[in-house]
Amino acid sequence: TQLGNSSVGELKNSEMATFQSILEAHLKAEKADCKEVILDRQKFPPNVDFSPLATLPNLEYLSCSLCGITSLETLPVLPKLTKLELNDNRIVSGLEHIARACPALKDLSLSGNRVRSLEEVSKLIPLAELEALDLLGNPVSDQAAYRKQCFEKFAHLKFLDRMDRDGKDMDDLEEAADEEEEEEEEDAEAEGLIDDTPLPGDGAPEEAAVCGGAEEGADEPSDGAKEGDEEQEEQEEGEGEGEGEGEGEGEGEGEGEADDAQHTGQKHERDGQAEEAEGGEERKAPRREDEVKPGDE
Repeated sequence: TQLGNSSVGELKNSEMATFQSILEAHLKAEKADCKEVILDRQKFPPNVDFSPLATLPNLEYLSCSLCGITSLETLPVLPKLTKLELNDNRIVSGLEHIARACPALKDLSLSGNRVRSLEEVSKLIPLAELEALDLLGNPVSDQAAYRKQCFEKFAHLKFLDRMDRDGKDMDDLEEAADEEEEEEEEDAEAEGLIDDTPLPGDGAPEEAAVCGGAEEGADEPSDGAKEGDEEQEEQEEGEGEGEGEGEGEGEGEGEGEADDAQHTGQKHERDGQAEEAEGGEERKAPRREDEVKPGDE
């Protein structure tokens, strides 16, 4: 949300109290939905009252550059504020109020102010998440050990006066990071189109190919099925051979027994005939004894 010059034009004879009322009314109108407030180039009184900002608990970005600010004592607690720009004002001291009011601050720009000592800068050390600090144009930035001591004092500091530890420009690095992120997103979208969106006419052949594969799979048994059939055939052949051998042995034994029985019967028959023959001879002998010739008596 930006309070434009038209609102300032409503002020009469630079009546700062009226301006403060307009500022407060404007901020209240936005309520908790407002996350950005830009009030650059407004004619703030030297001891401007920032308390109306307390009505914006979700505020994440505040810019009050070129507003003639000299004091930060009235800055309210802004728990979600991550970026604060107070460039080209008249701030000499009071940086502890920033550390008190903005615990989640990551990016602080105070370029073009009047901060003179590293001791004053050290009042920002409680900002545990501070990653970027801009003091360019302040007298303190001209000190010989300024960069080294700032990077030593702030554990998470990545950029000082828009340069990293190696002197690389923050804007160039951010631009390169944004380009890399865009390329990754484009690659992800391209992969999504290839994977999820079939080309026109591709659906039917794929389906036909799938169906054809299914039919081929149905006609041609799998390797496991083939192995199972071969094992079953070998088992059946083994059983057949066993049955053949058993039947052969049984038939052989039966034939042998029949031959033995036949030979035994023939033998008994011959023996019976021999006995009958002997009996006949014995029966004939007495008859020959009874036949006495007349001369013998």
